[in-house]
Amino acid sequence: MDVEQIRVGGGGGGEKDPFDIEGGEEIHALAREGEQAVRDLVSSAQDVVTHLNLVLSAPIDPEVVQELGTGLSQAPEQLGVISPPGGGAAAADSHGPTSTHTAAAVHLAALELGRQGYKTASVALRVVLHRLQECLEKEGRNNRPGEESTNAMQDDDELESLQKRAQQLENEARQKNQLLKVLIDDLRSLLQDVTMWQGIPLATDRCP
Repeated sequence: MDVEQIRVGGGGGGEKDPFDIEGGEEIHALAREGEQAVRDLVSSAQDVVTHLNLVLSAPIDPEVVQELGTGLSQAPEQLGVISPPGGGAAAADSHGPTSTHTAAAVHLAALELGRQGYKTASVALRVVLHRLQECLEKEGRNNRPGEESTNAMQDDDELESLQKRAQQLENEARQKNQLLKVLIDDLRSLLQDVTMWQGIPLATDRCP
């Protein structure tokens, strides 16, 4: 499973900022906050997929298969492993090849940390989107009656564009959340299959 680099926003060169609208400092602040929440969401999803790869690629030790299967529902501190600032991969390298059990536990703890970070970023994004929608509705109600019709139409277009963008971000977050659940379920199923196959004796073992 390859991890594809995902880039969010990234206003380079002469690209126009989609949140660059006239006035509305609160809307500007919420837009920037929402963009950061999306970045955190994507970064956490990348961490989850990366450490999921490490867990699946690590040598299978019969003594830790059951722990890996049940550890997905446990917090990292319950596993007795604290992931260092460098992440799960750095922790595994620092221990070296002498302890497969420790490496697997570190990857699993890092996977759980990434999952918790994804949930936190997802909640933060939903809160920002809700606040942004309320702010946009408030701005729409506070339009001065004496504004020119052309300016009113431009404001309506900007509000509609931002509302569509907010809905699009919410849909993307929902889709990524569903994908993450599928990956976790697949990992559980794979670990159950490994446990089952390890309990079946080889054909050569039954030969006289």
